[in-house]
Amino acid sequence: MGNYKIRILNEKAGLRTNNNIITMSSMDDIISKRIMPLYLIKLGLGIIVLLLLITFSSCKTVRTSGCQANTESGNLGGAINSSVDEFSPMLYHDSLFFTSKRIQSFMGNQVYKSVFSPDGLTQAVPDSSLPYDLFPYTENLYLYNAKNSRNGSCYFNIVVYDKKKKNSQIVESQFEDGEWGRTIQLPEEINSKYMEAFPSISPDGSLLVFSSDRPGGTGKEDLYISHKNPDGSWSEAKNPGPQINTPESEITPNIDNSGNLFFASNGYRTNKGYDLMRAAKSSNWKWFKAKVMANEINSEFDEKYPFVNNNTIYFSSNRPGGCGGYDIYSQQISGAVYVEGFIESGENTAKPSGKVVVTDSKDEIFKDVVVGESGYFRFDLPSDSNFNITYTNSCMTDFSVTNKIHTPFSDSTTVKIVLRYSLPEKKVVSASEEFNIPFFVSGYYMPNTQDNLESLRLKFEYNLVGNNDSTRYIENPGEIYDKYCDKVEEGLAEVAKYILDKTESLDRSCAEVSSKMLITVSGFTDTRKIMPKAKYEGFDAIDPDLNIDVLAGELMTNELLCLLRAYYTVRHLQTTLETNENFLLIREKIYWKIAGIGVDENSELSDELKRRVNIKIDVVPDEEAP
Repeated sequence: MGNYKIRILNEKAGLRTNNNIITMSSMDDIISKRIMPLYLIKLGLGIIVLLLLITFSSCKTVRTSGCQANTESGNLGGAINSSVDEFSPMLYHDSLFFTSKRIQSFMGNQVYKSVFSPDGLTQAVPDSSLPYDLFPYTENLYLYNAKNSRNGSCYFNIVVYDKKKKNSQIVESQFEDGEWGRTIQLPEEINSKYMEAFPSISPDGSLLVFSSDRPGGTGKEDLYISHKNPDGSWSEAKNPGPQINTPESEITPNIDNSGNLFFASNGYRTNKGYDLMRAAKSSNWKWFKAKVMANEINSEFDEKYPFVNNNTIYFSSNRPGGCGGYDIYSQQISGAVYVEGFIESGENTAKPSGKVVVTDSKDEIFKDVVVGESGYFRFDLPSDSNFNITYTNSCMTDFSVTNKIHTPFSDSTTVKIVLRYSLPEKKVVSASEEFNIPFFVSGYYMPNTQDNLESLRLKFEYNLVGNNDSTRYIENPGEIYDKYCDKVEEGLAEVAKYILDKTESLDRSCAEVSSKMLITVSGFTDTRKIMPKAKYEGFDAIDPDLNIDVLAGELMTNELLCLLRAYYTVRHLQTTLETNENFLLIREKIYWKIAGIGVDENSELSDELKRRVNIKIDVVPDEEAP
C-alpha cells in the first residue's frame, strides 16, 4: 500500500505540526504525552501498527455490478453503480461525479466520473485530479463552477477527531490556472466544534447551505445557510427554522437553478427513513414550507443526496432491485407541462396561420413554433418558470397577442395550459408612407449608390461624358458624393423593407384582406438650367407599364431628367425586391407610377437635397386601385 501520511486538521487536539502532516513514525511522541504506563503505550502502539498492516494488506477493489439500467425506476445501472454504496451524485461540466468506496482501505470514499455521451453515460472511472483524495475519511462532494468562468471550487467535508470524538468539518479547494489549489477549512462562521457536513453552493455562488448538529437548532441535524459577502468572506451561519428543519435530521442539501431547496430528512414522515424534500423559493433566499417529493422519487427506503439539473433529480437510494447498497438514480422532478393553443377564425377573419414565439424571463427566445392553417399548436415547457408567449398572425402583421404565464410545479400530474385566441373580423388594410432619396449627382439620373457612382466616374475617365456640349451638363463627381452613398443606400434599403413588410398583407394566402399597393416615385431637380444642346446619353428607357418611352440621344430637359431619376429609382427597387420569393408571388398586386416634377422651388433646401426622388407608398382597397 505504500508509505501513508495522515493529515491532521485539529489544532485543539494538539495534533497540528509543520505543514499539517504527521507521519506514522511521529505518533509515539503524541501518544506519549498521554498519562498512562509505558508498557500500555507500547502495547497500544503495537496493536495500532498491526491493525494498520492488516488494513494495508487487505486493500481490494470491489468489482462493479453488471446490473442493467432501469428506465422505469431510474437506476443508472452498472456503468455507474456497483455492489457497494454510491453517494453524492452531481453534474459538473459534461460529466456525472459521485463517491464510492469500491477500493477497500482505511481511506474514505473515492471520487468517480462518468461522461455524458450520445450513447449515454460512459463507464465510471476514478478521478484522481480532485484534492478530495488527500484526506482520510472524506465524505460528500460538491463542485461549483461560476458561470462563464474556467475557475471553480471543490467543497467537501472531512472526518476529524476532537478528544477521541469523531467530528466533521467543511473544507474548500479552488481550481485556478489548470489545477486544484491548497485545501483549507472554511472559517468559524461556518465550522464549529460540532459536526458540519454536506456543503452545497447556490448556482450564483452567493449562498452556502450545509448540515450541522450544533446546539440551538430545531433538531438533531439541521440545515444552516451562510451568505458570501462582497469581499469574499462568509456571514455567520443561520438556521432557516421550522419551514425547513424538524426535530429529526436534515442532511445533503442542494439548490437548483431556480433557487428551490432540495434535501433529505427523516422527520417529515413517521416510521420512515430518509425522504427527499423540496422547498420552493419564496424570495431573498427564503423558502416556503418543505414538502415530501412524489412517490415516484421517494420509496419506503432511504433516499439521500439530491442533485437537481433542470427537471431531473439525481439521488442515492438503498431501495431493493438495484446493483447493491445505495445506488444512484435519476428521475424527472415534475410532471410534464405543455401548452396547447387554438387560433379561432371564421369567414370574416384572416386565416390563423402565423407563429408563436416563447421568451424566457431574460427575454431570450426559448421556442419558436409555426402555426398552420388549422390554428392548432402544442409544445412542452419546463415547470416552475416564467415565460411570455406571443402569437402573431401572418396575414395581419399589426395583430399580436402576448400572454405571461408561470408553468406550475406538480410532482404527480401532467399540467396542461390552454390558450385560445380569437382573430378580429377582417378589415380593409390601408397604409401610407413617404420616403425621400436625395443626393443625385448634378445633371445625372441614376441614384447615388456606390456602383452607380463608380460607373459614372468611369464614363468621365474614358471621355464618354463631359467632353462636349451634349454631356457637359453632367457633373464630374468629387469625393463629397462618396459620403452621400451610405445614406442613399440605407434609404433605398429602408424603402424595400417597408414594401416587403406590407406585402404580407397582400399575400394570396391572406385572401380575406383584399387590397393593393400603389407606389408613386416622383423626380426633382435643383434650379440649375440645362444647356440647349444637352442630350440624354444613356440607354433607351422604354417601359409601357411605367408609361415611359425615352430613346438615347433625346434632348435633355429638367423635366426629362426628373422622369429618368424616378424611372431608374423604380428599376433599382424592383431589382432588389425580385430577389424575395414572397414579392414574386404578389407582384401583380403592386402598381408602380413615375412622374417628372421638375425644379424644386423650396428655398429652404440645399441643391443637394433638391436633387431627389419622392417615394409615396399607399396600401388601398381593391376598388381604389387603378
